[in-house]
Amino acid sequence: MQTVTIPAAQARGIEAARNQAVMKARESLSEPVVLSWRDDETDTIAPAIPGAATPRRWEEYGIANGGKLEVNVGDGYHFILGEAEEFEEPHVFFANISDAEGNVYLCLNEACTEEDRRRITEGFGSLGGKGG
Repeated sequence: MQTVTIPAAQARGIEAARNQAVMKARESLSEPVVLSWRDDETDTIAPAIPGAATPRRWEEYGIANGGKLEVNVGDGYHFILGEAEEFEEPHVFFANISDAEGNVYLCLNEACTEEDRRRITEGFGSLGGKGG
């Protein structure tokens, strides 16, 4: 895996640094996708992996999941990127719907009827609880 370091020109936060990393990655990857990252300033990594105690777990994850390029933006932001075209298209037949309390439920696209929505938002009466 190749590693590139670029100056943190206007990277003020993870979003700006991510944009810089993706722009740099476009020089060598046709369709770059961020697989994992680390923000040294906030000591945050993504993806957050419960129980992963190693300090480089974000990097190990990125490499193991198709990482082709590591881009360091200044000294504080680090990204592992891969080629998006190497991944399968996501299953898009599902949608999330939410009830009034903010609970999210999975529903087949175009299959969530008004009755489903009512049951989710109002509950199931004598059955108790909510669900879909």
